[in-house]
Amino acid sequence: MLDFDLIFAAAICCLALFVSVLLLPGYPYFAV
Repeated sequence: MLDFDLIFAAAICCLALFVSVLLLPGYPYFAV
């Protein structure tokens, strides 16, 4: 059985990082 809590936490982390990179004016393409 999958650990949905871990998957959910990873998804939130990824989404937060993605949004922070998008909102960062100095580094819009930091993770190219």
